[in-house]
Amino acid sequence: MIHHTNAIPASRNARGFTLLEMMLVMLLIGGLTAIVVAINFIGKAEQARIDLTITKMRTLQNELQSYSFRHGSFPTTEEGLTVLVNNAGVQDTMLVDQWGVPFGYYAPTNNPAQPYDLLSNGPDKEPGTEDDIDIWYVDQQRQN
Repeated sequence: MIHHTNAIPASRNARGFTLLEMMLVMLLIGGLTAIVVAINFIGKAEQARIDLTITKMRTLQNELQSYSFRHGSFPTTEEGLTVLVNNAGVQDTMLVDQWGVPFGYYAPTNNPAQPYDLLSNGPDKEPGTEDDIDIWYVDQQRQN
């Protein structure tokens, strides 16, 4: 009588992966994944700071507009944004960007369409560099 089985006989030369080899592969995959996630997260965190700074600047724009309606003009450079703390109830924390640097405020300007300048030095905290945030420029970019 012939007995058939579906089992494939194991050869002496065939071998599977050891637990150590599988753990090393998983460790390498995990390490590479962590590097990719870290790189993506760093970029997102900086963009989030920029977005929060722009949000603060827009809030200050609204408060400046309200101040102008109540007082007939925008605060001068000398008065600065602190008049909003005293007259509009704005918190001191609103007067600094997400890097802890006070916003630049200059008024009046020579441009009637932009009665004041509201600026952040951006991530590098240095004025006059490429990463500076100008609220009027941000608004122009949003419209385009």
